Amino acid sequence: MPRINQRSNRSRAAAVRATLAVVLALGGMGVAAATAFRGPPPPTDAPITSAELRVTLYRAGLDPAALTAVGCSAQQLQLLLNSASSRVSSDLAALRAADAQLASARTSRDQLFRKVQSGIGTEQDAAALRAAQLTLSTAQAQQAGAFEAVRTAALAQSLTTEQIALLATVRANAQWDVPVQYRTVQRTEAEWVGLRDALAAVAIAAREGRAAPGAAAQIVNAANADTPVANATAWLASWGPQNDATFAQLTAIQP
Repeated sequence: MPRINQRSNRSRAAAVRATLAVVLALGGMGVAAATAFRGPPPPTDAPITSAELRVTLYRAGLDPAALTAVGCSAQQLQLLLNSASSRVSSDLAALRAADAQLASARTSRDQLFRKVQSGIGTEQDAAALRAAQLTLSTAQAQQAGAFEAVRTAALAQSLTTEQIALLATVRANAQWDVPVQYRTVQRTEAEWVGLRDALAAVAIAAREGRAAPGAAAQIVNAANADTPVANATAWLASWGPQNDATFAQLTAIQP
């Protein structure tokens, strides 16, 4: 009998470990999605505010820096923001509902994850955790779809096909903590790490009033020579302030 119990316990432990491994692979405990809502979403019938509109546009990948980096002019930005604001207003209830559903799904998943990870969870808890992870994945997909609808409506009549493709590259590289102009180019993970470290080394050397390390300077200079990076740098310098002001003005909502 003890042997049977030991095998049963090992089987339950293995099932729990497998469940935790799946959950960690799909996002893990406390790892928020890139579009996760921070804080409780407002009531679905509350009037939209300037702050909520701006946050929604940022979360949809339509922030002024990214748009400027792909060559979005002031005229294009006005068209884009008019379309985006109209779509956000019409989809506001759905966007807020997607946020609320995602927040609820993440809370449920996290509570179950902590219980199972602590070792006090049962096989039923492990099964509930797997179901909660699926619910969370569905909620994340629904939220991503809501933002995609806003982005599609905003870009359709404002940016060129080439600009839209370049903006998708910028969005795809958003995980890398480098200035936006460098995100206009695809790189391998090793190249991203090398560029990030080189930029940091060059910045530290500049603050300390000394020459940058030769290898770091070489990496940064090579990145700056990439045509998309050079174009984005120029646009950000010439159009950035105006586009920032236009973004702030056209997303201002009177209470």
